[in-house]
Amino acid sequence: MKPVCEPIEISTGNGALPIRCFTGNELLPDQRSRRQLAELAALPGLDDCVTVLPDVHFKRGNPSPTGTVVVSRSLLVPRAVDPGINCGMRMIATSVPACELSPERLDRLFGGLIADIPIDARDAPLLSASECERLLAEGLPAVADLIDLPPGELCRIENGGRITPHVDPDAIRAVVTAPAVSKGQAWLGTLGDGNHFLELQQIVSVLDVPVAGRLGLRAGDAVFMMHTDSRRLGKHVLKPIFEDALHAAGDGHSPHSLWTIPAESDIGRRYVAALAAATHAGFANRAVLTRILRQAVRTVLDDPSLELPLIYDCAHESIQREEHGGLAVWVHRHGASRAVPPSALARDPVLGGIGQPVPIPGSMGTESFIGVTACGVERTFHSVAHGAGRTLEKISAAERFDPEQIERDLGMKGIRLYRYGTDNIAGQAPASFKNVRRVVEAMTAFDLIRPVVRLRPIAVLKG
Repeated sequence: MKPVCEPIEISTGNGALPIRCFTGNELLPDQRSRRQLAELAALPGLDDCVTVLPDVHFKRGNPSPTGTVVVSRSLLVPRAVDPGINCGMRMIATSVPACELSPERLDRLFGGLIADIPIDARDAPLLSASECERLLAEGLPAVADLIDLPPGELCRIENGGRITPHVDPDAIRAVVTAPAVSKGQAWLGTLGDGNHFLELQQIVSVLDVPVAGRLGLRAGDAVFMMHTDSRRLGKHVLKPIFEDALHAAGDGHSPHSLWTIPAESDIGRRYVAALAAATHAGFANRAVLTRILRQAVRTVLDDPSLELPLIYDCAHESIQREEHGGLAVWVHRHGASRAVPPSALARDPVLGGIGQPVPIPGSMGTESFIGVTACGVERTFHSVAHGAGRTLEKISAAERFDPEQIERDLGMKGIRLYRYGTDNIAGQAPASFKNVRRVVEAMTAFDLIRPVVRLRPIAVLKG
């Protein structure tokens, strides 16, 4: 058994928290990220340390780097995370050999998905205003029947599709306005552009045979990975409370700076209620998209009995109160997937003893991985990297790379690219991301994950 690596600690001084990098030397944060990390570590009221994961990178407009985790016993830090609350991912198995998905079938499948999953608001909402309000207040279980959620699927969704700990539905209803619902409800069941995607992949290598067998993953089979958030439904609900919280934080703060509010204050409780609503919207959005995906695959393959089971769904933009080291703390995950250790899943008939499945996507032109959590996540507040992470900002990539050449390069690799045509694909150039294999190796060395399968992209849907 290999020894577990120790994190690299960046010195801060002046009473600031330590910055602990679970990255290895190769993936340490760059200078712009380090400056932001130093500001985060010096923020009064945070506890323990600033945790840095191997996908860490600078993102313009955010005051903290992607790939970080901070905690506080009593404070909320709204801008320690991205505004796209419950941006997250899910993995969906198919039991279908990828070789059965011919180019003609792929064209039919993704053409149908583009028709059924709009990039912007739907012409007609999938849920009525009252149904949408119930979803926001009570979480995904409240609308499970309305969106045809398969039996048992809630067990494969983080916290069963609700924020943790559960927030009083009446407290959520008190902050969810009718205008926010009317403006946002038509965005449920949309994918979005930028780094959001729906990718069809093939399992090319099984790295842990027993675990892959438990998860129903076989070499050669097709798997889907999905990346999206709570869309404008979550943003419309959260925006007015965010503005109230910013005002309560006092003068001298901006929407793009770091500031805090007491979690147990009136504005803190209202903010948590709005967070809960946005979190519920994110889980529901991915569930609705999965229903559309399942129907599309069944139609193209002419197999109405095909199950396409959910492997797991987890968020990587969240603020939740959890218990760590015997203390209740507010965990802020920015570009970090929640990943509970195997010990927390002891009663799960499938995941007990193997750990929670976690997605580690590369980019639309490179390999991805599915792993399971290992015991080392106890040191990262139950968090792992959410993907490869960038080496080049989106705006810089869009300036440097030729979008037509990117499409040609993907075609040369046998990857079919389907697009809405709303975004400059050069901003998502594979060369602007880190080598995902190095990220996986780092997390393995720190005992955060055990890699289970390696996948290659076959087809990808982007903005």
